[in-house]
Amino acid sequence: MRQETKSLLESACPAALGNRPDDRVSDKYSFVPTSKVVSLLEDQGWHLEKARQVTSRKWNPETAKHHLTFAHERLSRDDLAVGDSTPRLELINAHNGLGTYKLMAGIFRLVCSNGLIVSDRDFGSVKLRHIGFTEDDVIKASQAVVDNVSKLSDIVGEWQGIDLNEDQINTFAHDAAAIRWEGSMASEMSGNIIRPRRVQDRGSDLWTVYNVAQENLMRGGFSNVNTNRKARAINNIDKMVSYNQQLWDLARSHASALN
Repeated sequence: MRQETKSLLESACPAALGNRPDDRVSDKYSFVPTSKVVSLLEDQGWHLEKARQVTSRKWNPETAKHHLTFAHERLSRDDLAVGDSTPRLELINAHNGLGTYKLMAGIFRLVCSNGLIVSDRDFGSVKLRHIGFTEDDVIKASQAVVDNVSKLSDIVGEWQGIDLNEDQINTFAHDAAAIRWEGSMASEMSGNIIRPRRVQDRGSDLWTVYNVAQENLMRGGFSNVNTNRKARAINNIDKMVSYNQQLWDLARSHASALN
């Protein structure tokens, strides 16, 4: 493991350096340290960019669920159809018996420092259970992200070519808000979902509308017009993954309906 990687994990994500599982897991639990996966990914050309973990009184910080984001030395903005985004590999794991290793494709958007997670349906993911684990599983998963970037680029290019009218944008906004809120709350929050935060996001193509919705859905910072209830940023790792993947699927379904 690179020294800079170890330093980042020590300060932001000590669970990824854990050398034992939580005391409450069963005897059948097979411990595989995240640090081993990180080293394998580094050997495949990936380097750690971001790391975070759940903070909870219920779980030891050395075994808590954690989320790592990697960039690849051979993948850059030129590999996607849009110039402000780059491919990423997302790793989620826990050493407390509550989850599996999961490797997923992601996209990092430079203009807003925001991370998108691609739906399993389009790009696939790999789950590595704690009951049988091989180095080949990690290597194949990381290589799949590299090999499938052209497919991801095709999807981005397709969405950039789909222009939405006002009604279609409003429908997308309501459907996107319904991923996070229920009933009338979704309708009341939908206007905030499609409000651009910067000039370069004032577009009507599906890719831009999707990015605006994703950033607002994840970051919040606005209030319900009737109740003044504030939408907070999503920090829960499971919700972050679920909302991201549901929104990707939503954009995919809108693209299919409009083509």
